[in-house]
Amino acid sequence: MGTRPADNGHLFGKLLERSPYVQIHATPAEAPPFHKRTIRRANPSYDRLLSLHRQIAEDIENARRDPEALASLRALRLNQGVDDVARSVLVEADTWRGALALGEPEVCSKVYTLGLDLGQNAAMSAAAAYFYDGRLDALACFP
Repeated sequence: MGTRPADNGHLFGKLLERSPYVQIHATPAEAPPFHKRTIRRANPSYDRLLSLHRQIAEDIENARRDPEALASLRALRLNQGVDDVARSVLVEADTWRGALALGEPEVCSKVYTLGLDLGQNAAMSAAAAYFYDGRLDALACFP
């Protein structure tokens, strides 16, 4: 029994792979975190243990307000095999995957396409503008 690790290199993940019997109560990473069905799938005793029910209800209330708490809920209560600590990013991975699914934008009399890379802490931030006449302008900013 335990929490599914965020990566396969974790000791617990390796033990799960070698075990002759594994019973995992988990939800896929794309499952909606606040749905009862999602919670029950990862917590089979949810409807029978009042204390667990109360604790998860409190965790959900916190997760609705705080991205750090949502990361913890996904990792520790829903057993989704994700990090239990949120990372501050401009665009979440799910949002990025959704944007990629839209495909390439059509070029319709645009002047340029702008690309941004916003760093954090001691990382560089940069912008690049590709003009459709072939020109490329770029700017990098260092903290």
